[in-house]
Amino acid sequence: GQTTASDTSFTSNAGDGIRLDLVGNVTLVDPLFDRVNASGNTGNGFSAFLDGNAVLPNVRIWRGAYNSNAQDGIHVEREGSSVIDNFRIGGRTVAGESLGNSINGNGDDGIELIARQANLVDDYIISDNSISGNGASAAATGRRGAHFRAEGDAQIDVDRPAGIELFED
Repeated sequence: GQTTASDTSFTSNAGDGIRLDLVGNVTLVDPLFDRVNASGNTGNGFSAFLDGNAVLPNVRIWRGAYNSNAQDGIHVEREGSSVIDNFRIGGRTVAGESLGNSINGNGDDGIELIARQANLVDDYIISDNSISGNGASAAATGRRGAHFRAEGDAQIDVDRPAGIELFED
C-alpha cells in the first residue's frame, strides 16, 4: 500500500510534526506528503529515521510548508543496512508545475540528510524549493539551508539544479 498525507497540518506539536521510524526488516512504499503544513513544532517539521534493513523508496515531499520549527525543517537519518532511494523534496511536473516546498526560518538546518554505516548510497533529488533564513536559534549547530553528512562507508547522492554548490564540513 501507499501512505499519503495531503492537505493536512501538523503544527505546534511538542516534538516533530511528522516522524517516520523504520527499524528492522520493514518497508514503507511510495509515501506521499503533498500540501502538508508541518510548521512551528518544537522538533523537526518532517523527520525520518531508518535502521537495520529498513527500506524507504520513492518518498515525495511536495508543495508543503516546513517553516519555523525549533530544529530542522526536513531531517532524514539512515543507519545500518537501510536503503533510501529516490527521495524527492520538491521538483516539477511534466507540465512544468512547481512541486516545491517552503523550508524557511527553522531553528537549525532547513534540510539535514545524514547517512551512517554500510557502504550504500542514499539517493535524493532536491529542487524548486524556497530555503532561507534557517539557523535562527541560538542553540543551532548547523545554521545552513541544507546540510549533508555521510559517515563511515556511507554515501549521499543529491541531484540538484545547476548553479547550486555543495561544501564539505
